[in-house]
Amino acid sequence: MISQSDAQNGSHPLKNAAFQSICNKATTAGGVFYDIQKKNDVGVNAETVGAYMALSAYLYQSTNNQIYYDSADLTRAFIQSQLYSDTGSYVKDSLDLSSCKYVNNLVLTSNSGFYLEALSVFANVTGNPALAEQADKLALDSMMSSTWTGTNGVVIEGPPNAADNSNFAAAYKGMLIRALFEHLSRRSRDSDIARLISAFLTVQFNALLNNARNPNTDWYSLFGRGPLQMFPWGQLAAIDVLNLAIGLADDSVSNPAPPAPPAPPAPPVPSALPTPVNNAHGKSHTEIIIGATIGGFLLTLALGAAVFLMKSHRSRRLRKPCYCTSIVKKFRSRLTTPEPFPPPLTAIGTLLMVFLTRLTSQYEFL
Repeated sequence: MISQSDAQNGSHPLKNAAFQSICNKATTAGGVFYDIQKKNDVGVNAETVGAYMALSAYLYQSTNNQIYYDSADLTRAFIQSQLYSDTGSYVKDSLDLSSCKYVNNLVLTSNSGFYLEALSVFANVTGNPALAEQADKLALDSMMSSTWTGTNGVVIEGPPNAADNSNFAAAYKGMLIRALFEHLSRRSRDSDIARLISAFLTVQFNALLNNARNPNTDWYSLFGRGPLQMFPWGQLAAIDVLNLAIGLADDSVSNPAPPAPPAPPAPPVPSALPTPVNNAHGKSHTEIIIGATIGGFLLTLALGAAVFLMKSHRSRRLRKPCYCTSIVKKFRSRLTTPEPFPPPLTAIGTLLMVFLTRLTSQYEFL
């Protein structure tokens, strides 16, 4: 890897050729040479830089050593400034640091796959939400890329001759699939990107089993490309797909879907409804009870008073002439000549008036 001091000096102890300290208005520190054996070759490649960053991120996760954090962050900055596409949807392939020119225009799944795996691990270990969001975008762009994803959702990248046993490009797609599964394992399974990745990987697995497996064998041709025949590169590409299938199955067992909520209990069958109380006058049961109690009490009191007066009158009549003439006349005058606006009579007063009227009608001397 090119350190900060190497970039400033424009040289590296393992290279005889000099290189630029600045390319594309950014430092060349963090670049990783593609071919260390060629002393005059100062070209860097996304495969080497992305793999180096991924290794540093995993080592930092295991050791929490600052050295690995620095190397992971430095290579990440190099990819962002030197190899990331202008649209941010893929990772460019190669850059010559002596001329600051891109060697080719290749757009490969492996380049995006290496960086996606490294970025996902580093974002998760550091807890950096901005890096996690960037990894989400790279994962989405990688799955939706028409460069290597067919209209049926299957990754169709591969060499022109799929049966060419000397072309390891047939296995490039496995690096992207591995990176997508790594990113899936580090994101919430309830997130939109996680659900999309899970569906995308399931499509690759079905394509492998249904269209690339040689009947009655464990040999696979290159899925998404064909023809259906046995060759080593097909096996290599199938490994990552089969591994992710095991991982998805294990996750479904360890994190099963929550059981469906129980159905709500059926409402009880109502019994015969009681006859509703006629409350047309707006009176409550309490008011009716209170009124009946008071009325009964007053009626009892009035009857008692009437009986008492009758007994008293009989006993006095036996002893001497009635001396209540003036009182009777007084009440009788009120009955025959009422006042213009007499005060309202109470229940007791009404009963007494009735009793006295009858009493006066029985005596001729009145």
